[in-house]
Amino acid sequence: MRQRILDLNMLLTLVTIADTGTMTAAAERLSYTQSTVSMQLNRLEAALGVPLHERDGRRIRFTAEGQKLVATPERCWNSTAKPLTTFSNARFPGI
Repeated sequence: MRQRILDLNMLLTLVTIADTGTMTAAAERLSYTQSTVSMQLNRLEAALGVPLHERDGRRIRFTAEGQKLVATPERCWNSTAKPLTTFSNARFPGI
């Protein structure tokens, strides 16, 4: 059976919505349109088969499932930042 993976852009959009609190602010930060951010969140919910958010006026409130999912990519991105900072000052011969 083939393993399914989630689109990293959809996960980045999810985390950015969590950071900014609104789809409009997330769209501005990502240089997307607001409709693209909304579409990506809806596609992510469809791919997982669970609701990840609820509307609270203009703000987004994540469900319990959404909160769990937001925490996962943040940990992954934080762990990938370490090698980048480790090697950012390194000099590689021939490059």
